[in-house]
Amino acid sequence: LKVPTGAQALSKVHHFHEFIKQWRQWPRAEQVEWEQRQYRELGTHNIPVSLTIDSMQTFIEFMGPQA
Repeated sequence: LKVPTGAQALSKVHHFHEFIKQWRQWPRAEQVEWEQRQYRELGTHNIPVSLTIDSMQTFIEFMGPQA
């Protein structure tokens, strides 16, 4: 996952919060690794930093029928 920098988060605050919200709604929460980050202007946030796909079947499901 591409974690936004402080400057990126600050310049697009709505997008930053939406990014976090969408990953919180990920159907397989155990696949998402979160890290606490301190942003000078925005405070402390838990940020999704990686996604673990543990099998080819899971990868296929992740990619969807269009892949």
